[in-house]
Amino acid sequence: MNDLSRQSFDTPARRRATRGAFTLIELLVVVSIIALLISILLPALHRARDEAKRIVDATQLKQLITASVTYSVENKNYAPYRGIIDWTSWHWPHETYLSGISTASKNYNLNKSLFEPYLGIGLEPDASGNPDRQGDEIVFCNGGIFEYRYPDYKGWANYGYRYITYQYYVQPLFTDTARNNYWLHERNGVKYQPDLTNFSDIRAGRWPIWGCMTLSTQPGGGTWLSHDGIDSEQQPTGMNAAYFDGSAGWSPFNECEPYLKLGNSQQWYWPIP
Repeated sequence: MNDLSRQSFDTPARRRATRGAFTLIELLVVVSIIALLISILLPALHRARDEAKRIVDATQLKQLITASVTYSVENKNYAPYRGIIDWTSWHWPHETYLSGISTASKNYNLNKSLFEPYLGIGLEPDASGNPDRQGDEIVFCNGGIFEYRYPDYKGWANYGYRYITYQYYVQPLFTDTARNNYWLHERNGVKYQPDLTNFSDIRAGRWPIWGCMTLSTQPGGGTWLSHDGIDSEQQPTGMNAAYFDGSAGWSPFNECEPYLKLGNSQQWYWPIP
């Protein structure tokens, strides 16, 4: 082929097409850079997502403590009712409804006394005619534990009305014997259960009123259930809580302690007051 023929194939368009093509090595370099950027950005995105969940969670607890304080203002400074003193057995911290107790004053219903009038949570019967909450997302921790909500998890029935995934630390006061058996928080080496039933009587200290459901199946370990998730063998990173002074926020786990023992080994946690 003569020079003229070769020149006819070497057109400007052909030269542009040749320059615009990527070599295999160039493509591999681009793919490697993208993979590197993803590996750098994903942990940051996960952290941002987790932080956003913590903030939303704290906001929900802020609404719960605001509703509780409003209730107390309208009820002679008493916290939302959770039964009378002198309990001889333990009491679920995440329970919102109790009925059928022979001592009528031990029965209570936070759904009707607090959630419906102060948070606007509707109460309607379900398809079977049983009482059920409507629009109640605010009383469920929105961290990894949120899947503990619906459907019922491992036989812990009635999360639609009787239970939530926040703890309500206003516990009925135990008898001395029951306190020694179940209560873990101590003051000066002595089992100490604070009386949180009346906000005007709460002693000095930053006492939590509401908090994320946080518990272990064994003392200090076993399987954990917390804001981070369920059935985890890893210690929680921390928990959100709301306090009687109206504040709410996150506490890292090294600032939390077990305060209540249920059964032989299950321990429930709160931020150290």
